[in-house]
Amino acid sequence: MIPYKLEKKHADRPNWKRVTKKRYTQRYIKSEEFTGTIALIDLQEVTERLVVQYESKEVCIVDSGFVWLQHFPDNGHHVLTTVFNESSEIVQWYIDICNTKGNTQGVPWYEDLFLDLVVLPTGEVFQLDHDELEEALQQGMVSFILYQLAHDEMNSLLQKIKDNNYPLFKKSKEHKDELHDL
Repeated sequence: MIPYKLEKKHADRPNWKRVTKKRYTQRYIKSEEFTGTIALIDLQEVTERLVVQYESKEVCIVDSGFVWLQHFPDNGHHVLTTVFNESSEIVQWYIDICNTKGNTQGVPWYEDLFLDLVVLPTGEVFQLDHDELEEALQQGMVSFILYQLAHDEMNSLLQKIKDNNYPLFKKSKEHKDELHDL
């Protein structure tokens, strides 16, 4: 059997076809609340909006004027993407659970481990893609160690969110403004 390679997702989204004009910038930050890379994609022009459905909620996450801010923490197995609309209001926080993170030619990337968390400004939390991780385990695409790592990271994040103790939610606007002004 050929070893499965997890999908690598790059911060600058180089092959994003629906985005026809964008501005990308990033910075490394070392502070008490966060150490890692923050990356910003200013979606200046898109061919079409992207609206996603979480249970009964419809949320637009891509449109001209939207901004995606990504946090790549040095520690932990996740990447946070905060989506802002054209009025700089937070639309959602999206947390990708990942295996490893790295950087190619200065641009951060992560290996996606299927599980995702979505948190809306209303406080609603949605857990996504458990079925994809289960299937990956059953097909031998991920080891039990990676399967367990993904669940452990998800449970840790859920507890922090429940306890209102996930600091990056509070830093999102500040970090967006820092990069947007560059």
